[in-house]
Amino acid sequence: MEEQKMILTMLNEGKISAEEAEKLLKAIHQKKTFALPSTSLIKKEKPPKKGPTVGQRAGRLIGRVVNRIKTADFDLNFGESEPVHYVFDDENVLFENIEIDISNGAVKLIPWQEHDVKIECDADVYKIPEGTTAKTKFRNETFYDCDASHLRFYSKNKHQKVHATIYIPQKNYQQIKVTTFNGAITLENISCDELHMKATIGALALYQCRGHKLHVETASGGITLEEIVGHEVIAETMNGLVRMKGDVRHTRLETIHGSIQFRLETLESGYASLKTVTGKIEAELPSALRLHADLKTVVGSLVHDFPLAKILEEKKEVTRKTLKFSTNQENDWEYELEAETKTGSVIVKKAQEG
Repeated sequence: MEEQKMILTMLNEGKISAEEAEKLLKAIHQKKTFALPSTSLIKKEKPPKKGPTVGQRAGRLIGRVVNRIKTADFDLNFGESEPVHYVFDDENVLFENIEIDISNGAVKLIPWQEHDVKIECDADVYKIPEGTTAKTKFRNETFYDCDASHLRFYSKNKHQKVHATIYIPQKNYQQIKVTTFNGAITLENISCDELHMKATIGALALYQCRGHKLHVETASGGITLEEIVGHEVIAETMNGLVRMKGDVRHTRLETIHGSIQFRLETLESGYASLKTVTGKIEAELPSALRLHADLKTVVGSLVHDFPLAKILEEKKEVTRKTLKFSTNQENDWEYELEAETKTGSVIVKKAQEG
């Protein structure tokens, strides 16, 4: 829904044409339904023609539109701006939930050893009414509230760009939700039961974070997940690289126009689903796993470096290549891997120890 609103807004502001808007809406629909077709349907398809695929064309279009927005001169759209530096803070806070929503700008969420919260804002404020200061306009259009259960910080006016660095007490939180319309989100050393990060346009990054359920999604931007520990991770983008390294029981990584890099750090029973349309998939797994792998591609190769793997199924058809294999049937750590791409290779290899 957010992606559709973004496209309609860009169309209304003249940033994209009606034809581009129609193609983008179709691309979004494709993302929601791009679960790859069954074998019975594939057999009826004609061999792929030369030239860009639908996924490639959609990805290139998304990239062009996103680049147009990112490189747009805000002064041309909104006039001159004035910089504002502002700090929100509270002492001895107790909240267990965090909600952050910024339309334009960026968010960094960093824990520290203090029992206080501090939000440092560096903003560019546009369209300042006569007789009003930039700081007053910024304060009037920014919401901050900190009570016993929640920290809330919102900047939903698109006529100001807010770069917020948020310092919170180092502890485990119940729920953290961070949203931007146009801007990156970075979280470091965060611990929580449930995390939801969402950007319409912007890169998402998690470093050394721990949580039961982590869900990150962006319409256009790369996703980086480093040193993650959790029960479930879901990461989705339409346009960008998805990279994850960590110790997670259940993982789902998806992109349309981009590659996927996945590394499981420790022996852990579970599963991973890795899917892209135009991109390569690389998975590194501990060699001692009791692995069941199901690899698929249309244009590309399927490769693994497990020398004692048992090949369960291997097909090399014109419209589909499949490879199913298993390893270490006597071991305890059972792990299922599903990796699927349309135009790219799938590579599964043993993780280097140390």
